[in-house]
Amino acid sequence: MASAEEIFPVFDASEISNTEVETSWNLLVSALNGSPVPVSALDQFPALEPALLDYYCQEICVYSNEFFKSIDVQTADAEFFAALIQELHIKFLTPLTRLPFGKESHIMVQKQLTALLRDFIDDQDHIKILLDYLDTHSLHSPQAVEVLTQYRQTGNLDVETDAALAIALPKIIREMVEKSFKDQWRRSVLDDCVSLVQDTILPVLTAIGIYDSELRTQLQVLAREKLAEVRLNELFDMILHEDESQPGLDDLKEVIHTPELRAKTVYTLQSSCNLRLLNSGVDTSSIVLFFWALVNVLSVLDPRGVVLDKVSPAIHRYLKERPDTVDIIVDGIIGEETSPLAKLSEKLAPPSESDLAIENDMLDVSWQPDPVDAPPDFVKRQTRDIVSIFFMLYDNPEVYIKRLNSVFSNKLLSVTSLGELSVLTAKAESLRKRFGQRQLQSIYVMIRDVRKSLRMQDKVRASKKSLESTKALILSHRYWLNLKNERGNFPLLFQHLANQFCGLFERYYPQRAVFWSPEDSRVSINLEFEDRALDLTVTPDQAAVIYCFSETPQNKADYISAVVGIDQDRTVKALQFWTGQCVLIGPDENGIYTVIEKADSTVPQDVDIVVGDSASSKKAAEEMMVYWQYIVGMLTNLGSLPVDKIHSFLVMFVPKDDPYVKTKQELEQFLYHMVDGEKLVESEGNFSLKTG
Repeated sequence: MASAEEIFPVFDASEISNTEVETSWNLLVSALNGSPVPVSALDQFPALEPALLDYYCQEICVYSNEFFKSIDVQTADAEFFAALIQELHIKFLTPLTRLPFGKESHIMVQKQLTALLRDFIDDQDHIKILLDYLDTHSLHSPQAVEVLTQYRQTGNLDVETDAALAIALPKIIREMVEKSFKDQWRRSVLDDCVSLVQDTILPVLTAIGIYDSELRTQLQVLAREKLAEVRLNELFDMILHEDESQPGLDDLKEVIHTPELRAKTVYTLQSSCNLRLLNSGVDTSSIVLFFWALVNVLSVLDPRGVVLDKVSPAIHRYLKERPDTVDIIVDGIIGEETSPLAKLSEKLAPPSESDLAIENDMLDVSWQPDPVDAPPDFVKRQTRDIVSIFFMLYDNPEVYIKRLNSVFSNKLLSVTSLGELSVLTAKAESLRKRFGQRQLQSIYVMIRDVRKSLRMQDKVRASKKSLESTKALILSHRYWLNLKNERGNFPLLFQHLANQFCGLFERYYPQRAVFWSPEDSRVSINLEFEDRALDLTVTPDQAAVIYCFSETPQNKADYISAVVGIDQDRTVKALQFWTGQCVLIGPDENGIYTVIEKADSTVPQDVDIVVGDSASSKKAAEEMMVYWQYIVGMLTNLGSLPVDKIHSFLVMFVPKDDPYVKTKQELEQFLYHMVDGEKLVESEGNFSLKTG
């Protein structure tokens, strides 16, 4: 490509019809080429200045057009054009300084050069060339400042330069903010971000000749907007770590006021939830915990609740499809120690009057109108009361009432003092204020039963020392739906205690009759072995059966059945429990069960364990068959699974109307039974469906 030096070596004299102008033009050419001009001749230039400049501009056009033909626009970059602009000005403007021409003449020539540049390359191509350059060069580098200065000041291409900067600056600032402040949401960075952008960008714009009183404010707006975009991309993680991200959330609250950023907030949360939250790999408690944190965060970012109103429906629908959602929420509200939502119980009390006042627009001194992006049918949500939000997941509160009855039933059965009972009564009272007395009638009846039972126990213990360690609950069986409420007889070991209690009860309450439910009864026992001791809570059948081994380490099922006073099926079922607990081993080929005194001891060589052939094993397998289709379904969808995983899935997905209540040991025995039946394959503790 030819250089300006090659194209513009000298100016040529021309033949002009006007003799006076021709003479002056020839003198002008000599002056432009560096030759001395007589002083007397210089005096003639001002009068002929318009005509001379006209010829001069024509010469510029001729030489420039010739030069531009040699330029390949496709390969030329911004640095080349900046150098070209500078060279053109040196060649055509610098010589004018040696002539007695006015300022207007210089401006005229400069405009001519700018017009030539714009004729050669249109404004969009200039903008593209500058954008390509800014993509690969730092804006505040000396080279970039020099290029932009040549374009904007020397070449007067201010429109093209400003247009390119208007496009490039948002991207440049976004990259700057992301590089400096990404993942820095554990501290407030808003002021630092604005200062960094202003201190970095403003000197560059000033250096290239952009002087605008609003420039600092415009850069502040851009900095805040780009920080908002960076934080919105991190919002899901900020919600996950709500306790640590409050400074970042405060920054975000300050910068998401525009409808565009609010729309991006909705889109980002919806996308993140679909990708990272609402899938089978995330357990229900994690989803509920995230939703709780989401409500807390959005109540700060968007007090009117418009964003939550748009984001929450997908989470609501997904939670309603999970079979354990109600259980997890209720366990958290009640304060189950094992629940990851146990802190939710602290929110059980109904909202205070001050909270309700804030929810009332007429009383809220900081009231703001609904945002412009609120849908026409939008109604402000009570975003502060998380318990109410959880309860509103389902249209019918009965799903919660049923689970509440179940949880209260289990907790009340373990109450040993009026003090413990008062804690549950307080929780029931908080629930009553939310649901109403009628909905919680069963819970209040159960509380009344336990209170009466505790008082009855005090009377019984005062009357009979033999019953000091006995705790009996007199329950209204129609309200204790968790219990089997099946009439039956206790093993002989406990029947006499039951009879004594009945006698005392009839003395105090002659008009009422009671019956015992052995299936719902529990016995606390301590077992001591050569190498260990166990404290267990078991059924009366299980306690009576293991008691038979206190005198002799070996027994047969029929002998135990006769001594304990229960039928063979109940006896075998209890024996299976103890073999599952690694307390007993058996039966051997003679039907004998043996105590395992040492946990790490091996089975004697002369003892052959018979598994799967006994009537009891067959009956246990038949009972487990009701869960077979669930097992087939999960192994089909998920592939090979260990016993623990299968057990957890059965607990989660079997309907609560007829819940899965088998132990892991019982499940494992059944799975091996299906392996023997060539329905399953076991490998390294994992079970899968047999194929082929």
